[in-house]
Amino acid sequence: MAEVTPDPIMGIAMGFMAAKHLFVASEIGLFTGLAQGPATLDELAATCGIPRRTAGISADAMVSVGLLERDGERYRNGEAAAAFLAGQPGPDLRPMLRFWNRISYPGWLALEEAVRAGAGRAKFGQFSTEEQQIFSAGVEAFSATTAAALAANYDFSRHRRLLDIGGGTGSFLLAVLRRHAALHGTLFELPGACEVARRRLAGEPEGARIDVVEGDLVFIEGRASDPDGVDTVYFEIGGLNQSFLPLNGEGADTVTFALQLSTLGHTGTTATVRVYAVDLLGDRGSAVTRQIRIQ
Repeated sequence: MAEVTPDPIMGIAMGFMAAKHLFVASEIGLFTGLAQGPATLDELAATCGIPRRTAGISADAMVSVGLLERDGERYRNGEAAAAFLAGQPGPDLRPMLRFWNRISYPGWLALEEAVRAGAGRAKFGQFSTEEQQIFSAGVEAFSATTAAALAANYDFSRHRRLLDIGGGTGSFLLAVLRRHAALHGTLFELPGACEVARRRLAGEPEGARIDVVEGDLVFIEGRASDPDGVDTVYFEIGGLNQSFLPLNGEGADTVTFALQLSTLGHTGTTATVRVYAVDLLGDRGSAVTRQIRIQ
């Protein structure tokens, strides 16, 4: 029988150290400092503007995880670092690392509190200007391959306008519109994200075909149950000038639903959401009504 060791536990428990070293190496410009070729520790320290001792700690940490290589007294980027972290043409993952370091990592520090309380603390709509820029750029960086795949694998030529709800910087719209000159887009996002998106889109020719709309969404979730089988679920929305088509329950005992209500331009409004279902026998169930005050 193989000996049981704590190696798996230690590997997981110490993983945060490697991640944090990577974030810091990117932030201090270690990989971009080697973009033009190998350098000594003194040259790296001068380029990054940090003490020689801490430059050595960071560089050796990146050697240990395989992102840098060392030949005598000179360091150079490994293949992955040269391709994605050195600021060269092509995919740039530095914004993603900055997002994880500055936005995501601090949030994970409160995981125990969130697990014990049963809920986390959402920060959407509460970012500073700098945090919003980091968040938006980071999300664009790690979703770039998905945006490219969507644009390449779905035929948008039969459409005239594309709506992206919560579309960040508009990177998905840009990827699609670059392939379809007649297509126009609408980006719906929180106000802070819209500021970043407008700056991002201003530098792209396709940006002229994208309307940026500020707003917020309220999600209403629920379910309808009936042993006689749910036939149809009806939604009545008052105060927001929005409507939803009835949901076909197809005779299921329980049907779940989710509504996305746009609150754009409705500050101070009280919205009334009324939901009721009809079973397969034609009997109408009791209506459930909720009122929402838009802040």
